[in-house]
Amino acid sequence: MGDASGVPDGVNSIMEIIINGRDLEAVKEATHAAIDNCIDTPGLVKISAGNYRGRLGKSFIYLRHRPKLSRRDSLATAHPQRRVRTVVIHVDVGLSRV
Repeated sequence: MGDASGVPDGVNSIMEIIINGRDLEAVKEATHAAIDNCIDTPGLVKISAGNYRGRLGKSFIYLRHRPKLSRRDSLATAHPQRRVRTVVIHVDVGLSRV
């Protein structure tokens, strides 16, 4: 798609999943469940999150949360020291290479 779109090479679609909840714990659980359930999706390129310069709130949810993610660390693009201030998850999907 080129430099103008910002979509990485090999990525065909980017799904933006927005999670709302009654409290931070509910949103955190839903975020981790969403990641756990899509981590083995064929063609998955990466999982990331944006912080929109803090405009979505001051709460933090870490993307790397469980051992299941550590086996595919390259998919969680948040830096270990960086806290994500959003409940927006970007799931980039590319072509499966068979």
